[in-house]
Amino acid sequence: ESLRLPPDDFLVSLIGADPHALPTRPGVHGERAAAIEVCALDSEQLFHELMEAEAAEQAASAVRKMALHLTGDTDWKCVVGGFIEEHADKFEGLDATDGHSQLEHTALHEEYQGLLEEELERIIGELSLDAEDALVALASFDPSTQRPSATPLPRGPLGELRGFVEYTDFKRMMVAAALENLAI
Repeated sequence: ESLRLPPDDFLVSLIGADPHALPTRPGVHGERAAAIEVCALDSEQLFHELMEAEAAEQAASAVRKMALHLTGDTDWKCVVGGFIEEHADKFEGLDATDGHSQLEHTALHEEYQGLLEEELERIIGELSLDAEDALVALASFDPSTQRPSATPLPRGPLGELRGFVEYTDFKRMMVAAALENLAI
């Protein structure tokens, strides 16, 4: 049974509390993590524990490694930027969330994949990642299920990577570029 405390009273009650000693409901995931996050506001030690746990989790993420690497990769930026510049106008006036795909856009997605395949192989090699594991992680990565972190992923490279494996993300990226071009 949950306690119905106003949020301010709840936060005050956690001051000085040990999050590891707080009771949580069996089988409910995330309560302990939420308690640690809230208690970290009051405890420098817990804050550092939280940051260390986040850093360890993120260091193991192939998607994170690739996205961060791409922020400084000029070859990748040139290839992706050139493709977007050349083809964004074909996505003008489209709704990125309509769920429809046109044959022309599907063909452009395949062209995008072909263009980036060698670049992605190079990056995976530079990062010493297992290619199959990296692509599986990328294909299964869902940004909407990621919890907020102190060091969020850069949206541009993440969208470009997701656009490689998923048509809907490719379309979203291209529609956004088309809208950007119209605004200029």
